[in-house]
Amino acid sequence: MGYYSSLIQRKFKDLVGSRYEAIRTEYSDFLVSEEEMKVAPVTSVLIPVDIFVKDLPDKLTELLSAYGARVHLVYIIDRRTEDIIGEMVGQERKSEFIRKKEDFGRGLLDIFANKLELKGLSVQKSLFSGSKTEDVLRMSREHDLVALSRAYGAPGSESIPLSPTVSHIGRRTERSVVIY
Repeated sequence: MGYYSSLIQRKFKDLVGSRYEAIRTEYSDFLVSEEEMKVAPVTSVLIPVDIFVKDLPDKLTELLSAYGARVHLVYIIDRRTEDIIGEMVGQERKSEFIRKKEDFGRGLLDIFANKLELKGLSVQKSLFSGSKTEDVLRMSREHDLVALSRAYGAPGSESIPLSPTVSHIGRRTERSVVIY
């Protein structure tokens, strides 16, 4: 029997058994079990970035340093945007768009990787075309934690501080999420 279970039993020992069970059931949402109090080890972190992610805050890099986790930085170019540009202005312009996005993505990945490596973290970088939501969800299965910028996928504003992409990923992923 764990500490919290024994504490609850001592606190309610004079109550009749059914009443104790009723109280425990009613307040179960507010009582943290011992399993829930254990912090899961974090050995790998996924950080998706795009044109709207301006910086990795120092508090995030400190958190990642405390974990000592391996970081996977990923820049995903939206395939639907590529297809729309190809249909509207032609394949030559689409190729130019992709090349510019890849150059920008590589530069951003290098900047963020250097910042993380200065903190002593191991960094892996990826750049590809795909779905910002579905690919992050797929890749998150291979990591213990996902760190998302509030602006990932769409620019943030004062009235909407969290992009719809981040909200969607946060709801659907089975991993822990840190939003910065």
